Amino acid sequence: MLIHHYTSIESLAMILSTRKIRFNRLDRMDDLEEGRVEAQGIPLGKYTYVSCWTEEQEESIPLWNMYAGKEMGVRISLPQDMFKDYSFLDGFCGFNVREMIQSNDQDCLSVMLKIPGSEYKDKNYLIIPIESNKPATFYRRIQYVDDVLSMTKQLAEQVDEDAESYYNLDLGNVGTLKHRRWEFQKESRFLIRIIPTDGQISLMNPTEFMAKIKGAFDTKMEPHFETYDLSLKDEALDQLEVTLSPSITTGQRVIVESLLKQYAPKATIMESSLKQYVQMK
Repeated sequence: MLIHHYTSIESLAMILSTRKIRFNRLDRMDDLEEGRVEAQGIPLGKYTYVSCWTEEQEESIPLWNMYAGKEMGVRISLPQDMFKDYSFLDGFCGFNVREMIQSNDQDCLSVMLKIPGSEYKDKNYLIIPIESNKPATFYRRIQYVDDVLSMTKQLAEQVDEDAESYYNLDLGNVGTLKHRRWEFQKESRFLIRIIPTDGQISLMNPTEFMAKIKGAFDTKMEPHFETYDLSLKDEALDQLEVTLSPSITTGQRVIVESLLKQYAPKATIMESSLKQYVQMK
């Protein structure tokens, strides 16, 4: 199945040249309400990064206007399973993964992840792992509701036991709920959760690791970066479809054609179905 993303030609150029899709912080998106989502005082919107798409095949005039730069925009279409997979075994560089895993849990060795293992070695942040065979944790259709904030207040619970304190988090609904006023978007999105820490973390020291994560939540630590880029599969751009804006200029058409010729020669260029009906202004 192809899914669709309305964007500018400048963003198209970045996607093609880097072969990556950019994820943006939820609290930097145009829906201010979902960016304010928090539970137990933890600003969950800050720690959630999203890439926004739609499964709706029919072109949307509002989405052209809002996200594609009007006459300068495009709609890109790619397979839903567009991102690279990384082996759990190969990826966690610097760790002896086989020794870490008990003999009765060898199935873990075949797990594939969407985040490269190098991201878990000596970093001052934690990216919640995304298993390739569990797409529901990574790709979600937006639910449109009457009250986003009230439905997300219970997503965190502080637990105190045996002189240790930590949070139980249900991150599954963070970034998946929007108010009904946004229902026209018919949005689906990819989600990554990234938690900043004070200094490097080590998965080999669980006590220190959990303390740093709790410290980040308690202090509402600011994220270390605004965006995160995730790599596309090598073959993804071969299946790319690019729909031109209904009001694209001749010059912008030339730019798009040149970009595809250089970076994605197997991609398909399509005219907008709205070309004869809409003048974008």
